[in-house]
Amino acid sequence: KCPVKGLQHDSCINIPNKRIYTVTSSNILTVVYKSESMYLNDLFVCKNKNCIPYSEVCDLSDDCGDGSDEAGCTNHFACTNTSSEYIPLSSFCDGKVDCRSFTDECSEACHLPKEILTDQFLKWSSRLLGALAVVLNSIVILKTISEIIKASTKPALQNKTWILLVAVGDFLLGGYMVSIVVADTYFGSTYCKKKYEWLTSTNCALLGVVSTVGTNLSLFSMTALSINRYRTCRTLKPISSPTLSIKLQLLVEASVMIIGTTLIALFPIFTEMEDIFVNGLVYHDNPLFYGIVDRERHNRAFSKYFGKTFDGRMSWKKVRQLSSDMFTKDYG
Repeated sequence: KCPVKGLQHDSCINIPNKRIYTVTSSNILTVVYKSESMYLNDLFVCKNKNCIPYSEVCDLSDDCGDGSDEAGCTNHFACTNTSSEYIPLSSFCDGKVDCRSFTDECSEACHLPKEILTDQFLKWSSRLLGALAVVLNSIVILKTISEIIKASTKPALQNKTWILLVAVGDFLLGGYMVSIVVADTYFGSTYCKKKYEWLTSTNCALLGVVSTVGTNLSLFSMTALSINRYRTCRTLKPISSPTLSIKLQLLVEASVMIIGTTLIALFPIFTEMEDIFVNGLVYHDNPLFYGIVDRERHNRAFSKYFGKTFDGRMSWKKVRQLSSDMFTKDYG
C-alpha cells in the first residue's frame, strides 16, 4: 500500500536512514518507511529542502532551520518575525516574560503597563504634588528648626520636634514622587522592556527605601505628636521650661524613631532576608533566563541540566550557585 501522493525521491536533501524507495501509483519515485504491513510517508518537506517527521511540525521549535515547519501554525505565538522563537498561546500576555524580545508581554494586545505612570492625570498630578511637597515642606522644615531653637516650654519643644519629623517625612515622599516622574520621563514607552532593568537597579532600591522611610517617619511622628498633645491636656502641672535632660531625652527619642524607620525600610533588602522577600531573579543578557525567573523555572532548568530533581524551596543563594555552575562568564 503506497501513498497516493508521495514525496519525489529528490524532495529531501537529508534522507534519513532505513528509508525505502518505491514508486507511487502515478509512477513517482518516493521515500517511505515500513510499519508492520503498511508503507507510510511521515516526512514534512521544509522550504529549504530539509525533511523532518510530521511529529516535529508545529511543536514550537524550528526544526527545519528556516521556520517553515512552524509557519501557519495556530498553536503558538512567534516572538518576532525574524527569529525562530515560539511560545504556546497560553503563555501570551500571561504576565510572565517568555520571549527574549519581551514581545509576548509588551505588545499592544497585552494590557500590561507600558510606562511607569500609565496615564496623563497620574503624570501631572505626580509632578504637581511632588513639587509642592518638596517646596512647602522645605519651608516648614526651616521654619520649624527656627522655632525649636526659640522654644521656651517643654510642650512647645516636643510638639515642634515631632512636627519637624512629619515635615521631613513628607519632604522625602515628595522627593520620591519627583524621582518617579523623572524615571518615567527617562524610560518612556520603553519601560515595558526595561522594567526588570529598572526594578533591579540601585536607584529603584534607593527610592523604595526613601518612600518607606518617609511614610513611616511621617506616620510615627504624627502618632507621637498626638500622644504628646494628649498628655499635655491631661496634666495639671505648670508648664516648665525645657531643661538639658529633656532636650537630650527628646533627641534620643527622635533619633530612635529615625533609625527605626530606616531599619524597617532597609530590612527587605538585606541579603539575609531575600528568601522571605525575593520572588525571583533577573539575569541580564542571558540566552536561557530572561524576565523574572522564579524558583519553579530555575528548578526545571536545573533538573534538565544536572539530571536530578532539586528542592523547590532551596535558598536563593543555592539557586545562584547552581546557575553559576551552568554557565561560563560568557554564558557559554
